[in-house]
Amino acid sequence: MVRKYLSILLLFFLAACSPKPRGPVEVLDKTYLDRDNGYEIQFSSKEQGKFKNYALDNSTTVRYTLEGDKLVITIPAEAADKKDAVLDLERSGDRFKGKAYGKFFEFSLKTPDDEMRIEKFKKEGREQAELNKRLSPQGAPSDKSVYMPTSSIDDENNDWMTWIAVSRNAGAQSEENLLGMLSKAWYGTNDSFKKQEVKASEIQRIKDKLDELKSVEYIALKKTDRNSGPTAMLDDKGYSFEKKGFPIFGSLCQRDLNVRTRSGASYSISGENDGKFCLLPVADESLARQIEEQRTKNSIRVDPLVSYFKIAGVSGDNRISLVPIGADFSVTKETYRQPVAGDELASFSVWPYK
Repeated sequence: MVRKYLSILLLFFLAACSPKPRGPVEVLDKTYLDRDNGYEIQFSSKEQGKFKNYALDNSTTVRYTLEGDKLVITIPAEAADKKDAVLDLERSGDRFKGKAYGKFFEFSLKTPDDEMRIEKFKKEGREQAELNKRLSPQGAPSDKSVYMPTSSIDDENNDWMTWIAVSRNAGAQSEENLLGMLSKAWYGTNDSFKKQEVKASEIQRIKDKLDELKSVEYIALKKTDRNSGPTAMLDDKGYSFEKKGFPIFGSLCQRDLNVRTRSGASYSISGENDGKFCLLPVADESLARQIEEQRTKNSIRVDPLVSYFKIAGVSGDNRISLVPIGADFSVTKETYRQPVAGDELASFSVWPYK
């Protein structure tokens, strides 16, 4: 009898001390969450799982292997930008850690306490998706008449940047602030009685104009002496027979322009830097030969005379984000003065998102 009890105790002891199941059995039917990136994986079988990205609100079926301390997750090409994405993770206690594609990953068992964190990822994802939509040039109109000339926004009271910036946050401004920025008749005098006389009419004029500008989504910025606007230059590489055009660089291509006014408003060129404005298309090779000849003599000038933009948004510091949609380019001989009749070699209207 004693021997029987000892045998039972020994079996119990061995069972208690035996290692936990390893391999796919270890994670089968469990859900792991990367709390820093908002990624989740549900191990639904011994070879497959469901990989979810809460920020992007999407999920896909993935393959995985778990051998010893090494967990390898393979995300298929259709969900991983044209080729399989592989996450090589190592066991660290009850977690799996690793680095891939410039990110650190750490998956641990999901708990009910993670729900608030997941909702935060979802909210941030929606906000990023909305920002991406605003920054995308796709779908913007190619009809030039849709684009409001900034010259029609400028007036003696202030520049177009200040008017546009204030139109987006006018509700947070007091009447005195609005008058101080946008009424020369008010801020141009120290006479309290004159200020009081013009206040009512001026504040109504300002509010009417701000209401009109608040809905303006597309603008046309003309290059003038007052506002230099975006710039462009031909690249030293010369004419590309493959692309049928001249490589160019400048504000519309490199996104290097940031213009600020005395009031503090500014604009910068944002959006998808996809190279659409890094080429001046010239399909006519006889014309291209003329331009190339002047280029080799360093005697060529390229100007985006009118640039057409989508207003993507206005930041808290009154910086307007502009997405380039189209541009009217002029190619002239370089005379180091304002071009005159006879200087122009050609003009081009570039609308790459038609």
